[in-house]
Amino acid sequence: MKTELKKTLIQSISVFTLIVGVVIVGFYLNRPPRIISENAPLDEFSAVRAIKHMKHIADKPHYIGTDEHLKVRNYIIDELKRLGTQPELQIAEVYYPKSYIAATVGNIIAKLPGKENGKSVLLVGHYDSVENSYGASDDGSAVVTMLETLRLLLNKAPFKNDIIFLFSDGEEIGLLGAKAFIEQHQLAKNIGIVLNFEASGTSGQSMMFETSVDNNWIISEFAKAVPYPIANSVSYEIYRNMPNDTDLTPFKENGIRGLNFAYIDNRFDYHTGGDNINNTSLESIQHHGSYAVALAQHFGNIDLNNLEKGDAVYFNTIGSGFVHYSYKWIIPFLILTCLVLLVLLVIGFRNKIIRPIRLLFGFFAFIIHLAIIPSIVTCLYFILIKYYPENDFMLLFYNQKILLFGFVCLAVAFSFLYFKLLMRGIKIWHVLVFLISMIILLLWSGQINLITGFIAVGVSVIIWLLFRKPTNVWELSMGSFVGWTIIMITVSIMLPGVSYLFTWPLLFSTIPGGLYFLKRNPVEYSFTQTGLFLIFALPALLWFSNLTLLFLIAMGLKMAGAAVLFTVLCLSLLIPHIEIITRVKPWLVPVVAFFTGLFFVLYGSINLDYSERYKKENSLLYATNGNTNETFLSSFNNNTDEWTGKFLTDQPDTTKLSFFYAYSNRDYLKKTVNTEPLPVPIIEVLRDTIFDNNRLLKLHLKSGRKANSLYIQIKSDSISASINKSEMKKLKQINDTDWNLIRYFAFPQEGIVMELKLEEEQNIEINLTDIVYGLPQISGIEIPQRPNYMMSNGDKTMAMKSFFY
Repeated sequence: MKTELKKTLIQSISVFTLIVGVVIVGFYLNRPPRIISENAPLDEFSAVRAIKHMKHIADKPHYIGTDEHLKVRNYIIDELKRLGTQPELQIAEVYYPKSYIAATVGNIIAKLPGKENGKSVLLVGHYDSVENSYGASDDGSAVVTMLETLRLLLNKAPFKNDIIFLFSDGEEIGLLGAKAFIEQHQLAKNIGIVLNFEASGTSGQSMMFETSVDNNWIISEFAKAVPYPIANSVSYEIYRNMPNDTDLTPFKENGIRGLNFAYIDNRFDYHTGGDNINNTSLESIQHHGSYAVALAQHFGNIDLNNLEKGDAVYFNTIGSGFVHYSYKWIIPFLILTCLVLLVLLVIGFRNKIIRPIRLLFGFFAFIIHLAIIPSIVTCLYFILIKYYPENDFMLLFYNQKILLFGFVCLAVAFSFLYFKLLMRGIKIWHVLVFLISMIILLLWSGQINLITGFIAVGVSVIIWLLFRKPTNVWELSMGSFVGWTIIMITVSIMLPGVSYLFTWPLLFSTIPGGLYFLKRNPVEYSFTQTGLFLIFALPALLWFSNLTLLFLIAMGLKMAGAAVLFTVLCLSLLIPHIEIITRVKPWLVPVVAFFTGLFFVLYGSINLDYSERYKKENSLLYATNGNTNETFLSSFNNNTDEWTGKFLTDQPDTTKLSFFYAYSNRDYLKKTVNTEPLPVPIIEVLRDTIFDNNRLLKLHLKSGRKANSLYIQIKSDSISASINKSEMKKLKQINDTDWNLIRYFAFPQEGIVMELKLEEEQNIEINLTDIVYGLPQISGIEIPQRPNYMMSNGDKTMAMKSFFY
């Protein structure tokens, strides 16, 4: 008896240790490639060499229309000349009323001529930042990657195809540079493939997260060329169903094939002052460079006229191991998996290992498991943010990996406890403890209502009715397999690129189960059988643990419940493993996992404060209402803090700022100050005529100072407008109001000419607001620097004036 107990204990410890080990190794292998030093041969990409450009690219925020933006533009042009190329500066005016945008953009283009006249390879990265970010990763990382890649390629022999480098402008305000290149530049007519580089964080692996349609061919070539491919068609399916765009989007819309790359770890730095040189990862830039060099050389030497149709399923196996196959194989693999599961069920029924009614109960257990644990985690998230109101919730986001580890440990604890109790049979007190706990969580998190309360009671009743008697491990496991099969079929039809994520883990999991069912006396697990369980669980363990983290990084802590769903799905395939681990000490893992999870949730959420690395965002606005000559201070924040309170006081007035933002109904903080009003925008009427029953109004709009941008708000039911030499286009009303809006970025110092076409008898009101980013020296008001634990979320000065015609 002691020998048998010892054997079972060794099996339990071994299985648990190896599962944890596999997950740890999986995370270890999911790292960017090592950094290549600046002393490396010149034909190798070195992130250390590349990063030297960053101090000129991301020393300060360089939003379009600012002096810093022009400095970055000039630096890139100078570097391209120094490398021996002849860069072109494409100055283009763009005007898109449907997106309320107009601007003057400046694309920088460098070309490496090819030996033949085939299609060309285009590398793209934008050099503008958002107004409150240094733009080191987004998208300085692309700029320095492209400069280092260009240096390297210049030392190679000429390629078959032209290789073009596009340092695009205006990406952050609507992909304007990329659109201008496609619409107005001759080189855009012969592009064969686009490689776009982005960042939505400041570290992590650079992932190929998006492709164009009919990607089977391009994925095949990608797999041949890249030394460290990190990509999966899950991200492709998710991204194409989200309202997000990058500079690749206009090329895709014009039928040009392309690949999109980005790293996303530390996503809380995205579009904030945290996106700076110090926080930007050299490893991530090295990974960018490995793609840029390999793919530029590969596509630079092959025929880019391939017209092959069809999409691919693609994914990493372990680390940077990469597999891809055509969508044509999805259904055969699905059918194979269903057949294997069907055979397994038939054997289970014939050998009386599985009872049909209990299999159905196992399926319900799977559904309840998927619902309960993400719901618990979501309630915990709402509880935590209650203690960090306003923007202070970002403190939790800074600790999201710690919190996620805590949530995952709690998920493991609850899953082990849940399945063990179902195997033994549920007692009434188990159900009461669960129901009371859920009601407390719902009340504490503020998520209690008639529907959630009813669901909690209903789930409790179902658990009691179905699982009062013990359910064996294979009835629970096969019930989960049936649930997985339903998900697999649904996903394969609706999101075919995600199909592999459910097909292969399920197929692998059925194989050791089938071998176990074929044993004459399937009661005890041999060491060989246990080893097979572990080996065939590798896809689930490696993919779903990584996806749990990746999903949280991409979507944020608010989606922690959805992120943990990947862990829950993985655990639902590991019910035999759970049974092996809990045979001797059934409550050990649940208890240890619970208290470990509780520790990390508390550690990641108690007594948090801002620091030089994790900074608090706030904003200060200095504005003049030219209609009343009132000058005041305001903020985008809802409440004052220890810095803005010095200017706005603890209890400032509130105002709608309707003259500045006629389409916004929110309240803004406000404190009137006794200072000299800012110069206001100016309109000069050049012509006011009637033609063909329409009133034509030609106006010269000019900033009263050197503004970075001008917001033009026109109150009218129906109106068309042209800017400078653009064609007349109908304006679009905003936010269900009668106000039409045009935001002109990089506003010319000489102003613009706008022509309006409206009904003959129609009068209009025009509100002009010019904006300068940052705060000026204000006479009579001392504005000290922010404490080192704070950063700007969009300081600006604004001056507005209304005009009636």
